[in-house]
Amino acid sequence: MINTIYLSGASVCLDDEGLGWRKIAKAMFSDISYDCFLPNQYFNYSTLPPSTDKECMNYFLYRLKHSKLVVVNLQHTKKSVGTGMELALAHEWGIPIIGFNKDDTSYPWSVELCDVILDDLKEVVDYIQIYY
Repeated sequence: MINTIYLSGASVCLDDEGLGWRKIAKAMFSDISYDCFLPNQYFNYSTLPPSTDKECMNYFLYRLKHSKLVVVNLQHTKKSVGTGMELALAHEWGIPIIGFNKDDTSYPWSVELCDVILDDLKEVVDYIQIYY
């Protein structure tokens, strides 16, 4: 899992469960030799439910802990407890957090945990390419 980016952000309140932006990000980051972990491709709220919530949580946090960076879509984080937990633990574990899409649906603590906040995914890719 070298050079893995954990893609964090709301899932439950979105029509596509947050998978759309994550797939775009995965393609963009593959161009600069990064792999991305998309939590929704392993467990989600409709088509891939875990056996238990603990199984899901432990797996996601294992993958988070072994990631080099976290990229978080800050939209709708006011409604996403899981995103807040991921960001707090990434911060505690010293994993850099790069946020984007800050707006009035962003939870203030999620914003504060970010090392840098950019406007969009393209800026995030450019930033990571320069600094990481």
